[in-house]
Amino acid sequence: MRGLRWNAGCRGWIGKTDNGVSILVSEEAYEKRLRAYFESKGMQLKTWEGIMRSAEEAWERQCEVTRLFQADLDYWLTCHDSGVKVFQHSQKEEGKG
Repeated sequence: MRGLRWNAGCRGWIGKTDNGVSILVSEEAYEKRLRAYFESKGMQLKTWEGIMRSAEEAWERQCEVTRLFQADLDYWLTCHDSGVKVFQHSQKEEGKG
């Protein structure tokens, strides 16, 4: 058995078993059963666009939090991490370079 395949001509899903039995599933029945199958697995069936929209929103939230983190120079001034160095420049040095 190879599984169901979409057939645009009949607007449905067709499968054929190894012993020659054909199966035709309407588009509506397939969608209904697929959603139920996903629910039985604890999942919600979403479109590609629906999944990507959620991912894009999560990415934008992460980027915004990253920008806020980077903008908080007071945090870096008081950070006690050996990888963070704070230097005081004199006004004379600031004019160079």
